[in-house]
Amino acid sequence: MNLERAEILARLIVRKHLSPAWRFAWHNGTTCAGICSFDTKTILLSKGITAVTPARYVRWTVLHEVAHALTSREKAHHGERWAEKCRELGCPDREGLTPHEDRLRELARKKARVK
Repeated sequence: MNLERAEILARLIVRKHLSPAWRFAWHNGTTCAGICSFDTKTILLSKGITAVTPARYVRWTVLHEVAHALTSREKAHHGERWAEKCRELGCPDREGLTPHEDRLRELARKKARVK
């Protein structure tokens, strides 16, 4: 997905579902598509993985991380409460970006090495 469009999408989703204390940011990792940081109240997306990922999966990744933010730090890790929140938000209630997540990670790593 185009990174500018992905950022607009992510910021809109974060603004819609989380308090104004939360924000969106990029990270440069290639092993994790998205991160929910409770310490900094930030939803992060991997630039490399996002760049090689279809838009619907980017949307799902942001919603996946928002579900973590909404279900609290202590009990948020892919349990039933988190899965319910995912379904409520309209994203798959499972770990992983796509059935091809490993391939996307590898593409992101290769792209990062070329730069």
